[in-house]
Amino acid sequence: MIVEQPSGPNNKTMNRKRAFSLLSSSSKPVSNGFYLISILLLLFGASTADPVQSSCGNLDMDHFCLVVNSSVHSPVRVMFQVTECYKCEMRELVTLDPTNVNFEIQILDYFPFMFEVHSINEHNKTETLACSLGPYSLGEYGEYRLYIDSNETGSSTVLCTWSPGQDPVDSYIPIYIATAVLLGLAILYAFIKLLYKKKIISKILSCWRTDHLIISDLGTPTNVDAVPVAATEKKRLKSLDTFRGLSLTVMVFVNYGAGGYWFFDHSPWNGLTVADLVFPWFMWIMGVSMAFSFRGLFKRNTPLLEILFKICRRTVTLFAIGLFLSTSRGRNDLTKLRIPGVLQRFAISYFAMATLELVFGRKTDQELNNTTGRLSALREIVLFWPQWIISLFLVGLWLLVTFVLPVPGCPTGYLGPGGLADGGMYVNCTGGAAGYLDRIILTGNHIYGHPTCEELYLTEIPYDPEGILGCLTSIFITFLGMQAGKILLVYKDNKNRLVRWCVWSLVTGAIAAILCKGGKEGGWIPLNKNLWSLSFVLAMSSMAFFLLAYIYIIVDIKEWWGGQPFVYPGMNSIVVYCCHSIFADFFPISWVTAQNHMNLLFQDVWGVSVWVFVAFILHWKGIFINV
Repeated sequence: MIVEQPSGPNNKTMNRKRAFSLLSSSSKPVSNGFYLISILLLLFGASTADPVQSSCGNLDMDHFCLVVNSSVHSPVRVMFQVTECYKCEMRELVTLDPTNVNFEIQILDYFPFMFEVHSINEHNKTETLACSLGPYSLGEYGEYRLYIDSNETGSSTVLCTWSPGQDPVDSYIPIYIATAVLLGLAILYAFIKLLYKKKIISKILSCWRTDHLIISDLGTPTNVDAVPVAATEKKRLKSLDTFRGLSLTVMVFVNYGAGGYWFFDHSPWNGLTVADLVFPWFMWIMGVSMAFSFRGLFKRNTPLLEILFKICRRTVTLFAIGLFLSTSRGRNDLTKLRIPGVLQRFAISYFAMATLELVFGRKTDQELNNTTGRLSALREIVLFWPQWIISLFLVGLWLLVTFVLPVPGCPTGYLGPGGLADGGMYVNCTGGAAGYLDRIILTGNHIYGHPTCEELYLTEIPYDPEGILGCLTSIFITFLGMQAGKILLVYKDNKNRLVRWCVWSLVTGAIAAILCKGGKEGGWIPLNKNLWSLSFVLAMSSMAFFLLAYIYIIVDIKEWWGGQPFVYPGMNSIVVYCCHSIFADFFPISWVTAQNHMNLLFQDVWGVSVWVFVAFILHWKGIFINV
């Protein structure tokens, strides 16, 4: 049986996140402070529903009740597996004999289930498959019954009947409500902005003002000094701030638990969920920003040693902040300090690409704007060919280590999660070469101990998704982001920029589709955020190129949208990221509440809104903090 156990560094997420549990558990009492929170939740329309009753007792969030009844006069074994567990053997749920014919259990409902019933011959101790059922998509708080009967009295033939009992609830109703509320607020904001733009609000307010009467009687004053017009400031690329803020907002929402919905969490192994998108997008966006920042340094003729000092200072600062956040919530045992991490990965990728840009990126305006020659249409590539060669070399190095490095006890080139995968033949091979390098160099005490595959595949060894080998491909996605920035610098007209972004989106997306064979499983290099596989970073880059082009059109070109509210956290990203992690367990960010999707989704959207509001205040005050 799979026991419930917390996973991940965020205590709040740990309290919500359930393993694929086969153990019933009752609701825990909450503290007296819950009553104050309940009042607040009622004021904001949140739900505090009573526990759902079933034959298995009170059902937990995301669980269903399964009742197994056997009337067979010989022992039967019920097996199960979820479809998400790739190449996993069936696992035992329960064995029933004639003296024990009923079994009730509550099970997590994340993925479709398959069941098998095996009849056991007590004389020769053999076991045969009697029937198989599923896959079934089983809903939250539903009750289902499996009846195991004999074809005739005394017959050894077993019949299996699946019968839905208590109907499940629609777990997505809180999402529908939250989406409607947020869309309503967005529409209201757009309507008020339109009224303001048309000066309708000022006309309405003028009805309550009297200064127009004074002007009509005394005339317009002429002795008022004219206000000098401010010099035109250099226009900031608001679409990039918006994209960064959007990624950061989704990241905060996911880290806070995302309402307890599994599809907002990271994929168990291969595949993509919402949570898998934001980190690589952030890497890519960092590359775009670096193209602008270094161009400014070069145009100001900043000395090389001064730029190098800035690079080293920022790298050390990011890495140190990452280590500091790794010790939060009591995880300050230095013998078990996790060395890799999100900001640590940012630091390494930044240092690598910043160094490349410092050495090979200094170009004159004449070189950037030269439109003559046969290769002028590809000058964002031709001008920076040394960076391309080195970046592709890093990709080749990732491929070489991943598919050639021998890993003891594992097949060469193994990319699976280990544990139950592949019939349980490679239990201790989680992550293949990537995991092996981390466990050898950093040791198991200094890497992440609860990988996302732990619950589904029952893995037994630590694996860090921000480990050493993945740094190579994260540098590559930062490089691709820098190329998007170079396109902005090299080409001055919007059409050329948009065409090139779209072409790069198609090229990187096509290569990613070929590598993963257009599917979740079975590809040469599957989409895998844990491994930061080549197909994964190419697919993320493809999406990023397209999204930047789309946001660039509606924000910077057409100016249909000012990027609000995402532009505010996008301009103070390091503040929002650090503070959302440090203050995650403090009120008014979080509080003790009943464990259901409505309450948790309200709390997480509220927590995100707090940090967006903080970013807005900082923007309003003109405070921008960078590392």
